[in-house]
Amino acid sequence: LWAGPKEPDRRKESTASPAYATEEELEALPPVLMITAGHDMLGEEAEQLVYRMVEAGVTVTARRVLGADHGFTVRRKPGYEVAESLIFGFLKQLYE
Repeated sequence: LWAGPKEPDRRKESTASPAYATEEELEALPPVLMITAGHDMLGEEAEQLVYRMVEAGVTVTARRVLGADHGFTVRRKPGYEVAESLIFGFLKQLYE
């Protein structure tokens, strides 16, 4: 399933996938919270992006929720409570 641009030449734009962001684009990011699921085929790609963001000087909070599947937060599947707590805590910290 691909939800990005239909034109193949646009699929590697950072607006289609942050994995294609340039160093300059990464450096401009605000603090980031990245939550990945233990059983997610995209989790490894997301965690590689975390390393790139850290190398670019971005403040990153990253957490892998073991045992969780892709989409677990929106589907309220096991582990969503952990993710919600991280999200609310992250937002509270940003806006205090």
